[in-house]
Amino acid sequence: MGSELEDNLMKIKNIIKSLAAFSALVGTCGLAYAQSDVSYVYATVLEADPMVRIVSHSTPREECWREQVVRHEQRAQSPTGAIMGGIIGAAIGHELGHHKRNKQVGAVAGALLGSAVGNDVSRAHAGTGQPHVVTQQRCRTVFDAYEEEQITGYRVIYRYNGKNYTTQTRQHPGDTLKLRVSVTPIQ
Repeated sequence: MGSELEDNLMKIKNIIKSLAAFSALVGTCGLAYAQSDVSYVYATVLEADPMVRIVSHSTPREECWREQVVRHEQRAQSPTGAIMGGIIGAAIGHELGHHKRNKQVGAVAGALLGSAVGNDVSRAHAGTGQPHVVTQQRCRTVFDAYEEEQITGYRVIYRYNGKNYTTQTRQHPGDTLKLRVSVTPIQ
């Protein structure tokens, strides 16, 4: 049992040594990267051309005007026609009936029919009143459409170390463009 314990301890020590070696390797790589030289220089801007897109807009507004309109006033309809028609219809219906029961039914039917006819006649004679002109305000929504150019960025040509390069920037760079220069040794 002691031998088995010693074997396990030996395996753990080997694992720890392997981890230590790996850690040293990673640290060396990080150190090499950390030692790379990063600096900033300025390049001369040769051209900075705006990149443009067309954007459409539509703005609603209310447009109102005054307009003259001819109106016909409706005269009030009198109930007299329906009442008179009902009375006359009841009298006729009553006279046409031969027996007492027929006279009652005839009177009711005549009254209903006479009332409807009298109402129609009254409505036809009511007609419309005198026409008169009124001024009304009318409104509607209209949309004013327009397009505008929007600058989305700049296409920049600059010179660095005797060579021309092209890039895009969000803002106009001015006369110079700041560059990050990184030097990393190759092993």
